[in-house]
This record gives sequence, structure tokens and C-alpha cells, in this order.
Amino acid sequence: MVSNKLNAIVLDNKIWAKSVNNAAAVNGIQIVSCNNATKLELNLNIIKYSLNNNFPNNSYYGIRVNGCNRIKVLNNNVETGQYLNLNTNGIRLSQTTNAIVKDNTVYGTGVPKENTSGIYVTSSSNWQICYNHLSKIRKGVEFYSASPSPKRFSHNDMTDHTVGLELDPSSVIGVQYSLTNPFAGGSVLKYTMGNQWVSGLTVGARFLTENQQQVDDSFFGVNQNSQPDRPDVIECKFKWFGGGYTEFYPCNDLFMNGKWKENYSEILLGINWHCRIIRLRAGG
Repeated sequence: MVSNKLNAIVLDNKIWAKSVNNAAAVNGIQIVSCNNATKLELNLNIIKYSLNNNFPNNSYYGIRVNGCNRIKVLNNNVETGQYLNLNTNGIRLSQTTNAIVKDNTVYGTGVPKENTSGIYVTSSSNWQICYNHLSKIRKGVEFYSASPSPKRFSHNDMTDHTVGLELDPSSVIGVQYSLTNPFAGGSVLKYTMGNQWVSGLTVGARFLTENQQQVDDSFFGVNQNSQPDRPDVIECKFKWFGGGYTEFYPCNDLFMNGKWKENYSEILLGINWHCRIIRLRAGG
């Protein structure tokens, strides 16, 4: 466990976390209360975690990050073993700001159960979740009480889930559509965020809100109205995915003093990109 004000890199470890001797919970890697750290990174770790079947209702996380700022979770491989109603997340972000979760693989080896998620985000802001691979867990990615500051959810693929992506009623994750591809560089008009709902999904995406503004502020642009770009099954009261657009929509912190800030330097990713985001409406 890493805590307090330490700067740390956790690199290239192989960890098998297993519940034994009446243990209440197991986390493969845990980083907590590191708001003042200037460099935190988890990279190239292999984590396998399971539990003693005598204690099926505990909480287990492959990687747990709580109360941290500016952390990178990169290139990790998390394998989960699942029994009964285990409340488990492959990667869990809680009360964390400015996190990059990128190029991780999270997959399950048991029967997907009610409270399992590949990536779980709660009460966190300004995250970048991209190029992750999720499979064989009940929920691929789950957001609970996510704050409405600008975020990026891109190039993630979800396979063999009961629900590929789920947002709870209090979540807003930002409009997932940009005029410029922030990863490839250069201007790419009508660029979508490249997420893929691949196969084996009972519900591709579910948004539990009754508030249309939340859906508008979490809208996904898609290249085509079918898998893998767009989930075949979407549970949402309002239109959540589409290819048409009618008006510009600013990132919350880019519209200042009534004027557009045209060039926004993305500090976390170290690149510059033009960030007029589009508010999508009904369309192809």
C-alpha cells in the first residue's frame, strides 16, 4: 500500500491476492490519500486475485486508488476470480482527480456476478480512461456519482458483459465527441471516441437517469449505428448515442468570460488539441 505524500512508481510486479485466514478484504495494489504527490504510477503489473469461498461477500479490488491526485494506471493486467455475490472491481477509482487509466486489461475467470465491474469510478473528476480491454465481468465499466468536469472515455473495448457500460442516476461523464483526435494529432473532423462494444453483451450501455440534461452532457458520438461503434442494446430514457450534431458544446472549463479558449493544452496527456466539443442531437 502507498499512502500519504509519497511519490512512487509501482512497476512490473506479479501479485496473487487471495483471501485466507478470515481476511476481510484483499486488494492487489492499493494507493490511498496521495493528494500531494507529484508522481504516482502503476505500470506493467500482473495481478490475479481471488478469495476463500467461505467469505463470499467481501470487497476485493485488483487495483484500488482512493483520495489521490495525478496518478497513472498503465499497462496492467488484472484477472479476477468470482464467487457468489462478491463485490469486486478490477480497477477502482474513488475520490480521485486527474487520473489516467490507459492500456489495461481486466478480465474475469468465473461466472459474472451482480456486483462485479472491470473499471469502477466513483466521486472522481478529470479522469482519462482510454485503450482499456474489459471482458467476462458483469459490468465492463461502471460510473457512480461521477462529477461533471471534462473527462475522456475513449478507445475502450467491452466484451462478454451483462452490461458493457453503466452510469448511475447521479453520473455525468462529459460529451464523448471531439473535433480533433487527441491521440493521433492533427485535425480530424467529426471524430468519435473510438469505444467498441464488441460481442457477448446483454445490454451494451445503460444510463439510469431520468434527467435529459445528464444524458446530453454525457452523449456519445458514433461513426455507425451498430456494433462495435454503437451498442446494439441501449437502456436509456433519452437518446444517448448518435452521429448527428447541431450545436457547439464547450468543455466546462474552456468557456471563460463569455469567450472560447480555442487552444487547450491537455496537461495530463502532454498534447495540444482543439477542444470545442459538440453537443449531439438526434441523427444518424
